[in-house]
Amino acid sequence: MKLMKLYRPALFFVFLCVASVITQAFAEELEDGNLIERMRFWDSTHDFISKKLHAPVEWFDDFFSDERVLEEVPARSILRLRSDLIFSEGGQAYLRSFLHASVHLPKVSKKLKLIISDENEDPVPVSAGEIVKTGARQARYGDRADVGLRYSVLDTMLSRLHFGGGMKAETPLNPYARAYYRHLFPLTEVSQIRFSATARRQRLDGWRKTLQLGVERMFAESNILRWGNSVIFEDPDVDYHWESYIGFQQQISERNALSYTLGMSGISDDRHIVENYRASVRFRRNFYKGWVFYELEPANDWPRDDFGEYSSVASFTFRLEVQFGY
Repeated sequence: MKLMKLYRPALFFVFLCVASVITQAFAEELEDGNLIERMRFWDSTHDFISKKLHAPVEWFDDFFSDERVLEEVPARSILRLRSDLIFSEGGQAYLRSFLHASVHLPKVSKKLKLIISDENEDPVPVSAGEIVKTGARQARYGDRADVGLRYSVLDTMLSRLHFGGGMKAETPLNPYARAYYRHLFPLTEVSQIRFSATARRQRLDGWRKTLQLGVERMFAESNILRWGNSVIFEDPDVDYHWESYIGFQQQISERNALSYTLGMSGISDDRHIVENYRASVRFRRNFYKGWVFYELEPANDWPRDDFGEYSSVASFTFRLEVQFGY
């Protein structure tokens, strides 16, 4: 087990590099004029992804300001400011604010961006149950701004790969390096599999690797069903942290949407333990032009205590978000 933990970061990095080389080689092969049939297949794949599935999925991700937007924002600059006010059962209240800026640098390189963010790029949401268990101080500990550069190596409809590095603004200074890869596997005209992998190395905190695998199914043009799973390798005391959820997103109008989620998360060492169950409903409204949003999110968590029992913890979140972009 110790040997596997030693080689796991190296194997993960090799996987990202090999995936990049294979994808680029396949893209070059498709440019060959003799592969007409294969080109027609990928043309049709591109058409149904972009017209029948990609656009609705992208709309929901963008409207709900999903964390994937931070990874896959197009070649433009954006600034996102968000504040969450969380009321938890037992009279607790918790306010947290986030900033994310992605500045395109076309004069330096069309593939280069400046990233400033105090949002966790590999997010495991701080739920009301976790606030009850750990306290707001520990939950807030990870909110430190990252300042760095991101270089896009591959950017297509099906695949994305970028590398980055920078500094975490804390004392002592904490430099980091990061790689991200994503690929879509079309199943039908209304469904697809999404795979992504992230590797991050910080001088003080060590390695953090995240694997995500999800299935997305569209019902009409205004409803999407999602099943998402993520595994995080970070804590040396456990094999990995994991999270799984089922979500249904519904577009009510151009300015309003609903998101229903059932999920659970836990750790895996010698045992497979569910640390928390969660159910939530998010109502999001774009109430001023196209750049000011608010959310109402009632939720209920069932965190596991030290005795192995699960207790119900209700919460309500009011979220305000302002977006700028050009």
